[in-house]
Amino acid sequence: MSDGVVWYRIDGPDDRAPLALPADAQQEREFRIKASSANIGTARLLSDGGVFFLDIPGEPRLRLEEYRPGLFFSSTGEALDLMRTPPTYDNIPLS
Repeated sequence: MSDGVVWYRIDGPDDRAPLALPADAQQEREFRIKASSANIGTARLLSDGGVFFLDIPGEPRLRLEEYRPGLFFSSTGEALDLMRTPPTYDNIPLS
């Protein structure tokens, strides 16, 4: 789709229903999300046989693709970068 200036790509996940999490998914890491020094939630990185998911309370669960070890991309285009210190998701520092 185009508005004449910018091209848009609308093929993100269907967030009307939460992405089912496999029963045997393992929690890999847990992160605190802070904004303006206030703790606003906890994100969990989950895996199931090489398939990764990001679970943030109040948000649709996202499937992640591992681009390289420690760098993941969501189906909506955000990056989870575990190679940085501190790690970031969508350029938001995690702790």
